[in-house]
Amino acid sequence: MKKVICILSLFIPLASYSFAEQHAAFETETTKELLLYYDWEELLVEAPTRRPTRLKHVAENMTIVTAEEIEAMNAHSLAEVLQNYTGILSSHYGHEFAGEASFHIHDSRYQHIVLLVDGVRFNDDGYWANPGGLPVQIIERIEIVKGPASSAWGSALGGVINVVTKDGGQDNRSSGTLYGSFGEGSSQDYRAEGAGRAGQKVRYYLYGGYQKTDGIQNDENYSNPSFYSKIITDMTEDLSLQFSGGYIDPKGMWLKLPDEDWGWETDRKHYFIKGSLAAALSPDLKLDLDLYQRKIDSQGELYTLSTGEFSSGEFYTQTDNSGSARLTWNRGNHSMLFGGEYKKFVYDRSLRYGPAFQPALPPVVNQEEGDVVEWAFFLNDTIQWSKLTVTPGLRYDHYSIADITSDSEVNPSLGMVYQLTDETLARATVARGFLRPNIVGVRGLDIYGTPAGNPDLKPETDWSFQAGIESIRFKNTHLKADVFYHAQNDTWDFDRTRRMKNTGRASNKGFELNLAVSPLTGLTASLGYTFVRNDPGGDRESEDFQNFIAKLHYKGQRFGNLLLLGRYIEFGKLRAGDPKASYDDMILDAHYNKDIFTSKGGTTLNIFFSVRNIFNGSQYSDISAKNLDRWFEGGLRIRF
Repeated sequence: MKKVICILSLFIPLASYSFAEQHAAFETETTKELLLYYDWEELLVEAPTRRPTRLKHVAENMTIVTAEEIEAMNAHSLAEVLQNYTGILSSHYGHEFAGEASFHIHDSRYQHIVLLVDGVRFNDDGYWANPGGLPVQIIERIEIVKGPASSAWGSALGGVINVVTKDGGQDNRSSGTLYGSFGEGSSQDYRAEGAGRAGQKVRYYLYGGYQKTDGIQNDENYSNPSFYSKIITDMTEDLSLQFSGGYIDPKGMWLKLPDEDWGWETDRKHYFIKGSLAAALSPDLKLDLDLYQRKIDSQGELYTLSTGEFSSGEFYTQTDNSGSARLTWNRGNHSMLFGGEYKKFVYDRSLRYGPAFQPALPPVVNQEEGDVVEWAFFLNDTIQWSKLTVTPGLRYDHYSIADITSDSEVNPSLGMVYQLTDETLARATVARGFLRPNIVGVRGLDIYGTPAGNPDLKPETDWSFQAGIESIRFKNTHLKADVFYHAQNDTWDFDRTRRMKNTGRASNKGFELNLAVSPLTGLTASLGYTFVRNDPGGDRESEDFQNFIAKLHYKGQRFGNLLLLGRYIEFGKLRAGDPKASYDDMILDAHYNKDIFTSKGGTTLNIFFSVRNIFNGSQYSDISAKNLDRWFEGGLRIRF
């Protein structure tokens, strides 16, 4: 902890300077840069209500991440980005470069988090919201809702991470970026993107990339070819069609433990496609229709490193076919959305065993097939009275799992935003959330010695209460403070036979603090702190989770851009399942980039360098998922 205090002390004088020096030297442009994604009047977000809503009318505790921030980090994966934001824990499986991870918000379980890409779920039926392989170059912004979002998205007990991809270009002349990075361990990342218009009615965005390493840690290899495209056709002023789709194939032996003589190799192919129609039926009424499909073809295999012998593996495919329809009515200070959604998951799974398990188990066991069918109706509203905004929501979900069980859930929410002054907002929400049982929990595994399923398994549910205040009252200063209480019922756990069952109650309660200041033109410093008291219920003792985030960002035309990032996490035994876990250090990263040439036509050459984990700190909950040691990287961007 002393290391954390020493590093944070570098940032504190900048914060105190901001409050001490409130005079004319602070420039308006600096304030605009500081409040880039906190522009309450202009910024529209979609994750809380499934329709564009001004941020100043959103009651939920939210974090927004912009494409500019992602570029400043020289990030390679979504998990690498999100680990630098308050209240979010990215649990890496392997190294951060590959991005195989799960997310926890306010120390929730990973099953509680929903990952969306333009409204398409990226969770598998085991609820793993794995972002591995998703290219960060396609991201326009990330919207994070902390706490239950079931009144909008159904099974979303702990929060939503919504990735909004870049839109089509506005000019007939194409614009884009060429990118190449090279680092230790033969790490390489190549990207190309372009956007523009084809005629007056068609806009497009295209992306292709390839990421690889031959040994960034423990000689682990990894590769990921990726592709994404979006085409928007503006048929008339009141009607547009949009088609988007992508492919990613992260694979390799990205997890090796030489001391224990085993390694884990995966290949997780993803295909996703979406078609959308947006029509203005009248000046006040808009219709949105979406159809999308996502397919996962995944295999994971465990090998003995010394012999190269296959030990065991898990293979599954999942196909999601979904559709939604939404009607949005806007008039004056009133905006209402009514919608419906249908989803069908087709899930096939098998486990395979090598010679070490013979003859106790056959080579292939547990061929498992099952469908999950879900349909829902949802309604939310935004009503403004002078300085008060009220946002009620309600959703009805019905699901059927492998013809074994079915159930229904009703989840309401209510939010309020009060504008205390032009510079200060107060927010409060109460919301109910739920987590639907999955196929394995209900059906079980058909292997001798393993637990049977539980057809009576009920959803986990949660009532969440949150309140916060956000202010730009002090010049060039942004303050955000939130308190929360998440009370869970019918939580899941294993009985003595390892059969999943409902056990009782649990709770997470705590607070978040975020402060950003700009003492000098082009310089921004920010500190974030999260404290969570996790009470797992039963006879187990409660434990604490703490998270520090520190950032120092200098942005100047002459000297370039320098970003220092520090993060510290302290978690208890529930999260640190390995007695060899280590989280006593603050991880410090440094990123630098500068435009070194600009042509008359506007083409810019940008160079960048990164040093991650400068002091070789340790921060992991499982020795099989250690964070990377210090590693260097550099590269070029060409913007045209």
